Amino acid sequence: MNQQQVVVPQKQGETGRTVLFVSELPENITEEDLQNFFSEYKDSIFMIQINNKFGNSRGVDSFHPRALNATIIFKDHKKADDARKNLNMRKLRGKTIRIMWHERDNNVRYNTQGNLFIKNIPLDINARQFYEKFLQFGDIISAKLIEDEEGNHNGYGYVSYYNNESADSAISNLNNKEIWPGAKLEVARFQKKNERFSAAANKLSMNKNLYVKNIPDNFNDADLKNLFGKHGNVTWSKILLDANQRKSAIISMETEDAANKAREALNNHAIGEATLYVDSLQKKSDRQRILSSKIHENNSILNSQFKNCNLHIKNLPEKCTEKQLSEEFSKYGEIKSLKIPKYILVTKVGNQLKEEIVSRGFGYVCFFNPESANKAKEEMNNQVLSSFSESKRPLLIDFFMPKVERKNILLKCQQQFNPNGRQQMPLMNPMSFGAPNQMGMPFGMGHPMMNKPGKNASIYQQAPVQRGMPKPIPTQMPPQFVKKEDEPDIAYYNSIEDDSAKKEYLGEFIFKKISNHALNQSKGFTIDVIGKITGMILGIDDLNEILDICRNNENLTARIVEALSLLNI
Repeated sequence: MNQQQVVVPQKQGETGRTVLFVSELPENITEEDLQNFFSEYKDSIFMIQINNKFGNSRGVDSFHPRALNATIIFKDHKKADDARKNLNMRKLRGKTIRIMWHERDNNVRYNTQGNLFIKNIPLDINARQFYEKFLQFGDIISAKLIEDEEGNHNGYGYVSYYNNESADSAISNLNNKEIWPGAKLEVARFQKKNERFSAAANKLSMNKNLYVKNIPDNFNDADLKNLFGKHGNVTWSKILLDANQRKSAIISMETEDAANKAREALNNHAIGEATLYVDSLQKKSDRQRILSSKIHENNSILNSQFKNCNLHIKNLPEKCTEKQLSEEFSKYGEIKSLKIPKYILVTKVGNQLKEEIVSRGFGYVCFFNPESANKAKEEMNNQVLSSFSESKRPLLIDFFMPKVERKNILLKCQQQFNPNGRQQMPLMNPMSFGAPNQMGMPFGMGHPMMNKPGKNASIYQQAPVQRGMPKPIPTQMPPQFVKKEDEPDIAYYNSIEDDSAKKEYLGEFIFKKISNHALNQSKGFTIDVIGKITGMILGIDDLNEILDICRNNENLTARIVEALSLLNI
């Protein structure tokens, strides 16, 4: 086949389309394979071209933007349209391929108004049957049934129509209907991730499912149904056992009202020596978001309450114990909490490895009142502990400052630099602070010799030195402040192996971006609010989605607005 690039113009209008776009192709596909697949239309095909794997990423193929795809040009519209509808969503080398018009109009390509999301598709229904069913309601831009690596679908898919009327008709005729034996279809408008994020948060109070723990050992499934059945019809229940053989259960009530009544009546309900815990069943991401929000809120309260009571102590000896530190500082007042972070030091003695727990060299002492903390700071700063009088490193003591506040101070310091990256202060030659020259002027930037051009001239020209005067010290340009890009360090992010550490890194970055965001500048968020918004975003399970929020300012703005709405701010 001809290997030249596609240069045939695509005519406008429904009757002028001749170019098809084929996606989801197998990795080892060849043009000969496509010729055989489209053999029924071989006399009508002008050219077939397989596009490289990383090119031609299209909006209609956004589920797998790097999938191998091809462009096929027909000689006339009718044959192209016939091939599009007859061969679409059929298997080629074990993969279901998708065939659609080559769309040039971005408004059509990225339009989501006619997009549908379909669930509960029976597993014995193939992709072609799925496509034909939804084709009855109007012409389809693209359709996709999500499949695993073996070509078996997962029970859900997507359909994108050219107009809203077709989408509305499909919803009214197929939603909540048993179209195929086995299950009722769920057909609804497709929602973007940020829309689903908001909808999921709003549904927390509309849950018909309950989570129960602290269940007595002698309780079985029938006992549980009888107990909860007093408050409404129980549609489903299951008892779970953890590693310690402790019982918990999931209960599904017929209505939300019944679930609310059961939760109110049975939470903290005593059965023998056990006290039931009953609450709405939540997704892991929702639990993490709520827990993270509570942690941030609790930390904010503690930091505010003991702001001037908590000391950060550096230069602690490695052998210093928390008992020794307590004995040294308790004479200044009652201590609320005390901690010395430690690590395991591994050394080799002879041929044996020896592990020893040693101090990280700093610690924290929190008093109940600021007077005690201030007195301890004044008397112990730049001193050595009495138990380590031989130490040559005096203690450095200051009030503890949360990481958030430290970052804010750092940002304020960075704002003292101008956009060009240099500090906003006059640049002067050191000799401007020395003795005057022959003209009675200091050797500064205003001296005529400083601006005299010459070979190898630089910003700092050295003026002639008068005999007997000290030789001026050569001056270097002040170090420039290098402003980091407004996105995370991807190389460092990819080097982190632990997912929780990755999420922690992204969390710090998101907190900083929200602090610098235009919405914060106009509304003036508190640290507590910024922490809650950050916690909500970190509640997302998909790390790639969180990374996209870090890199996409529009996505971040949408998340902030949604979080503010949930927080009623």
